[in-house]
Amino acid sequence: MYEYLQEIRGFVNKPRKQFNLLKNHKFWNQLCSSLDVIEDSDLAIDAYLNREFSKDDGEKYLRLYGLLQALFLQQDAVANLCESLKLPNNLIANSIKNRGQVLQYNKG
Repeated sequence: MYEYLQEIRGFVNKPRKQFNLLKNHKFWNQLCSSLDVIEDSDLAIDAYLNREFSKDDGEKYLRLYGLLQALFLQQDAVANLCESLKLPNNLIANSIKNRGQVLQYNKG
């Protein structure tokens, strides 16, 4: 995911593209915030996948609810990213769905 985000950041920070995007401050701020939220939530998802589970039920629930919240935030940020770039949401809907399937497969 990190590589994709870097590619998007590189694209939107090209002088001509950035000049056009900065004409609408609302969408520019939305774009930057969306990229940050996608990256941060991806870190949370990776942490969930790559850490051992505690035996404590409370911690298990906390981690699961944190994962679900990270997925929700990421989905919302992707929709906002698409809006700020004037892209249809369905361009990346399959990517989100595939990410959920990978999570389901990894945790059984």
